[in-house]
Amino acid sequence: MLGDRSAADEVALEVFTHLCCHWAEALEAPDFEAHTRTVLVGAVTYRVHRLRREHDLAARLHAARRLLRQIRETLVNADGGVGLFAAIADLPDRQQEVVILRYSMGYTSAFTALILNLASRTVDYHCRHAVASLDQTLTGLHVLRRTTVIPRPRREGVR
Repeated sequence: MLGDRSAADEVALEVFTHLCCHWAEALEAPDFEAHTRTVLVGAVTYRVHRLRREHDLAARLHAARRLLRQIRETLVNADGGVGLFAAIADLPDRQQEVVILRYSMGYTSAFTALILNLASRTVDYHCRHAVASLDQTLTGLHVLRRTTVIPRPRREGVR
């Protein structure tokens, strides 16, 4: 059911540990075998759902990372006529990735952190520095103002 010997061994250990900790309850059950089977089926079902969620998340992360690479490659060759793309392309790698994921792709700090294997606070740090750098670059070029192109991320509950 689990498709992995080590996962099956872990589930078996969890079931035996549960039965050991709740031995008196298991013995008092009207049908000991049915009770044990219920515990086993519950543990296997839980693990299967958890593995499926982990697989789905891994697939989403892989797709997001692939899209991020494509956008970065496109950004280097893009000319928006206003200098924004060039300014983003000139950012340090982490800042560039954060700007693309947060503002272009619309991901939250938490999901961006998952994609980049960073802490959410680190993503926010890079985001702040990227916005400041873009503001300085674009204002220095008299091209754009940050408020019209790259809005600051809104904090939850702030209007």
